[in-house]
Amino acid sequence: MTARTPVEFTKQNVDGDAERCGNEVVVTAMPASTAPDYSGTDITTPTAMPSGGTGIRGWLSAIWTKLNNSIAVTGSFWQTTQPTSDAGPAWTTLLGIAGVRFTSADQSASAAAVITAPGGGLKAVITDVIVSSDTAMSADFSEESGGVLFTIYLPAGGGAQITPRSKLKLSVATKRLMVQTSKAGSIAVTALYYTEA
Repeated sequence: MTARTPVEFTKQNVDGDAERCGNEVVVTAMPASTAPDYSGTDITTPTAMPSGGTGIRGWLSAIWTKLNNSIAVTGSFWQTTQPTSDAGPAWTTLLGIAGVRFTSADQSASAAAVITAPGGGLKAVITDVIVSSDTAMSADFSEESGGVLFTIYLPAGGGAQITPRSKLKLSVATKRLMVQTSKAGSIAVTALYYTEA
């Protein structure tokens, strides 16, 4: 379709004065630099570049179709077996001597066992030691027939809990964890452990 566009321009007359003149210019096409971009066609399939789409209209049509429709989310989001936050220890915990904590009014003269000796050629693995005393003292914990493994300094009427981060496995099978105090005074020791080869 041919567009008719009125155009104004000026000219000078013989006296040098400017006069406004009107005229009509026939335009057969909009200049490419100013024309709205209606090039291309709408898409027919929502893929990139979707089949049937070209140019800016194709891309805009593809974007609109994608946003207008449901966007599928794929992947594995659910495990058949859900992990628990804390399944507890993976071993059978044993306590003290036959399930009883160790107590003594004076254990300064010699070392005493605070756990039952493992059987079947197994070794004791210490997971926790809870110790308290009514007297300010130190308590040496050792492997039976071996050297001191660790020492705990206790205030009067105080206590402590030792939970080794990597656990404490005794080096010799069937040996027990022992305790000896630096002076007379009541002491209570609760040792938790398990056994393994």
